[in-house]
Amino acid sequence: MRKLLSCCIIGPFVIALALVMGLFALKFTVLSSNFHKNNLRKTNFYEQSLKKFPTFIAQALSQSSQPSGGEDKKKAEESAQSALMLTTFAKAIESSVKPDWLQTQTEAVIDGVFGYMRGNNNALNIVIPMAPIKSALGSSLGATLKEQFDKLPTCTAAQLKQGAQSADTQCKPAGFKTSDFDKALNDPKSNPFTSIPDQYDIGKNLTRNSEGLNTLRTLFRVTNALFWLSIIIMLLTGGIALLIHRKNIGSALRLVGIPAIVLGAINLVTTLLSYLSTGFIGHRIQNTSGFGGEFLTLVSDVITNNVKAILNYSLVISIFVLAAGIAMVIIAAKISRRAAGQTENKTPPPSPQPAKP
Repeated sequence: MRKLLSCCIIGPFVIALALVMGLFALKFTVLSSNFHKNNLRKTNFYEQSLKKFPTFIAQALSQSSQPSGGEDKKKAEESAQSALMLTTFAKAIESSVKPDWLQTQTEAVIDGVFGYMRGNNNALNIVIPMAPIKSALGSSLGATLKEQFDKLPTCTAAQLKQGAQSADTQCKPAGFKTSDFDKALNDPKSNPFTSIPDQYDIGKNLTRNSEGLNTLRTLFRVTNALFWLSIIIMLLTGGIALLIHRKNIGSALRLVGIPAIVLGAINLVTTLLSYLSTGFIGHRIQNTSGFGGEFLTLVSDVITNNVKAILNYSLVISIFVLAAGIAMVIIAAKISRRAAGQTENKTPPPSPQPAKP
């Protein structure tokens, strides 16, 4: 009867323990807002992204506008001018958007999303103020344009007659004043940042796909509930095992300890193998050259740190479960030896044989 009950208990215990080990890492990493905020800070994401992302966008737009080999010289020259203007915009964004502002807004988005996922908020109230950025972008763009045009030589008569300018023959018309940029940027019709709203309601845009958002919210809650339910089932089945084998605690400890050793060892090996693959993938991405290489390296650093943090938690729980299983088996062995020794001590000595006449 005890063997039958033990077989019925060991199945739920193993499943619950496996779920606890898997969900433990997710709960304190992927499902934690503080984890994501700390990871972005550790990787210096905000400062680095402002240096690399605008250039990345400028490269993307300039490459998309490059003419094919069959197009004429005029279009090629226009593309060169467009690339220069895109680079100017990138510099303006880099100098006007500060890392502190980006960090504040990003963490507000993270807190808002995770608060909604946990059910703390019934709506996504995430609004990013854009008015200060609009003003800073206008001033920064004006300063950048002035700096660029101050370096250009005055156009010759031949260049003015040619009309178009290539990347090698860029010049400024005679009598052109860089103060004209201020007038143009102050005019809403010519200011490229006029179309940017004073505030951007991210929550409203995210809730447009309410069905997908509600699905994620449900998965978030189910995962959290499943984690705690698995802990309860694991402790309950372990307690029942001790109750069934209360007269032989060693058997109960072996019943629970051996599956713990197996699961801990399997999870430990898979975690270490995952560490090796993570380092290999990160090394390959960091050696990426060409278009977008630097920005992709920054993104890969964030993702790699996320994965490594998950693996760290998985490694800790694997070692803990493995050590606990080994300890239980060792204690069970000591209990068995002690019980065997007590049995030998209780065995009465053989009665003396009567002497033969």
